[in-house]
Parts: sequence; structure tokens; C-alpha cells
Amino acid sequence: MMTTTEFDFTQIFADERLGFLSTIHKESGAIQKNAVSWIYGYKPKVLRVAVSTKSDIVSNIESNANVNFSFFYNKSIVSFQNKARILTKKMPGVPFPLTLIELSTDELHDIMFYGAEIAQEPVYKKTYNIEAAKKLDKQVYASMALSEEEMEAAKE
Repeated sequence: MMTTTEFDFTQIFADERLGFLSTIHKESGAIQKNAVSWIYGYKPKVLRVAVSTKSDIVSNIESNANVNFSFFYNKSIVSFQNKARILTKKMPGVPFPLTLIELSTDELHDIMFYGAEIAQEPVYKKTYNIEAAKKLDKQVYASMALSEEEMEAAKE
């Protein structure tokens, strides 16, 4: 398994891309993997992920902060493990409750099997109202970009 420390989440996640967040289920202790798309490169080594506050992801992290995050990158699949931090359960400027989760790492592990590469990353399309989706995405990404101080100030 190759490991790299040369990466920048602000560049990798400049455009929308698919990621997979694995948590430990709060009741069964089993690994639970979820596909996520609201992913923002907050700093070069810090990612933020937004999910529904009602999602099992949130209660799982509250019970056990150990997570794994993986995504397609550079013709491969990369992954990292760390402890997730819940920054807020009510993202400012978003019309319904979303939880903002912060993940950080200093290294990415290439988990692609030997002798192959990803020829094309998966492409997905939104199946609900496209204009509403664009508006919501704009609100979510703007909120994800706020500092913790700005989030606190927005609550007041």
C-alpha cells in the first residue's frame, strides 16, 4: 500500500466529487459505509462533510468518533482514518438541519489493488429539481466555508 503526504484537499475537492464515509454503528458495532457528496476542502489537510442531522452517521460519530474516509483520486482509490469532529448540527444559512463534520489527516493511503487503475471516476446526477439542488448546494458550500467563529456568530 502506497502512502502520500503530498496532497491538498482544497484542490482535490474544488469541484463536487463522490466520497465514502465509514463509521462504527452505535448499536451493532458493525462498520457502516455511506456515500457522501457535500464534501469541502476547508484547508489543505482538512475536509468538511455535511450530512442530514437525522443521519445515522451523526449518532454513530457521537458514539464513536473513529471514521474512515475514502474517495477516487489520481486514477486510484485513497483512504484515511481519523477521529471525526462534529462542528455543528445546524449549519448557518441552510434551510434545514445539516450536521457539519470535520476530518483531518496528514497522509492518504492508496487502497487500489495492484496492477490496475481507475479509468474513469464514477459520475452521478441529481434526480430531484435541478434548480433547487443548485440553490441548496450553494447554501451548503457557503456554510461549510465558514470558520468556527463565523458559525458561532451566525447562531446569535
